[in-house]
Order: sequence, then structure tokens, then C-alpha cells
Amino acid sequence: MSAASRVNRGVKYLDKHEPGWAEKVVRPINLCSQTNCVLGQVDGDFFDYLDKKFTWLAWLPPYHYVVSGVWSILHGFDGHEGMGVIDEATELWRVAVEDRQSEAEWRRIGEFLDESRCQSAAARIREYEASLNKEKVSA
Repeated sequence: MSAASRVNRGVKYLDKHEPGWAEKVVRPINLCSQTNCVLGQVDGDFFDYLDKKFTWLAWLPPYHYVVSGVWSILHGFDGHEGMGVIDEATELWRVAVEDRQSEAEWRRIGEFLDESRCQSAAARIREYEASLNKEKVSA
């Protein structure tokens, strides 16, 4: 399975189960760090996130680690597969985060500004520019 398909699976998982997840990713992504990887930034710690997700396996510690490890690899969250894969997965995560952050920013702007406000702001700017031109002519 390619890094792209694993990261895509992880992105879909987060979109469904962690709405707004990308806005929590504020530091450079490091898939080898438990606090700077994607899950670490979403929830504070990679291993804490997995412990919460797989609480139903907590009574079987060896299986807990195997299942959560396989899950994290299949979803592109784990960075322990070789530097080429890590670099590719990190770049894919960076792009996914940036895409979702810019979508969220445009949604916030859209909610803040409706069409009539934009039109009235443009009209005020034109009036101000016209007043500046009149002052230049008068001087």
C-alpha cells in the first residue's frame, strides 16, 4: 500500500471522527515524534490517542500494541517505515492540512462577510478614493 493511499485513509478517518482536526495542527509535522505527528497535534500525544481509540483492547496489552500499531501504519500516522516513506507521507499530510486549513479560513470569511457587506465596503472604498482625488485637484 502506497504512502498516498495510507495518508488518504488517515485523512478520511480524521475528517469523519475529528472534525476540525487540521486547525489543531500548528507545528511542522514530524511523523517520528509522538507530540509533533498529526495525531499528537490533534490530541496531544500519539500514544494517548491510540490508547483512547483502542480502550477495548487495554486488557490485552500485547494485542493492544499490535492492533494499534497496524492501524496507525495503515492510516499513514506512523513514521517508522524508512526515511523515503516518512518524507513522502509527511509531505502528503502537510498538503492535506494546508488544504483543510484554507477551506476553514474561507468558510470563516464567508460567514463573516456576506455579499451586501462586500458591496458596501467596495462602495466606501470608491468614495474614499474619490475624496482623495478631489483633494489632489483642489490642492
